[in-house]
Amino acid sequence: PPPPPTDGRTTIVNNLIAELIAVLTEQIVLYEQVRDLAKEERLALISGKPDDVLPLVRRKETLLLKIRTLDESRQIVCSRLAKRSDALTPSFTLTELASRAVGEQADQLRDVRDRLSECTEELRVLNETNAVICHNGIDTVRQIVEALSQAPPGEGTAAGYGKPGSRPRAAANGATTTMHVST
Repeated sequence: PPPPPTDGRTTIVNNLIAELIAVLTEQIVLYEQVRDLAKEERLALISGKPDDVLPLVRRKETLLLKIRTLDESRQIVCSRLAKRSDALTPSFTLTELASRAVGEQADQLRDVRDRLSECTEELRVLNETNAVICHNGIDTVRQIVEALSQAPPGEGTAAGYGKPGSRPRAAANGATTTMHVST
């Protein structure tokens, strides 16, 4: 049987839904790329390769700018959809839109919603993990600096550092003491 006849308004709404699905699909692709970069970033942080982190962060920033641009497009399409549809409020959700859409578009909207939700949640967890790794590294460096700055003069310093005219020497108990050298 042929599809039921549609009026011009329904066609416009269906076209806007298709446009929204396309924008969200592009965003998902970009979020997946950001997620993959966050995984690489975690590996670089764990393996102690800080020089590898900055290029990854820059690539993530570029992708996030593209996502923001697409988000502006998404907002425009959603605004136009809300104006054209009597059933939608200006702050409608994808779940609401999917419940009002029919056929393939309803399925596509649910799929896009689920993929977007899954990807952003995974990215949130990765970002939190990376932040913890960074904070732990910073805390470790801070503790080392504090420990070194509290050591008595000449102790806890590497060879070549300390008071002029002194050098580290092992004491009988294995501790390092300072011995002054007269010239």
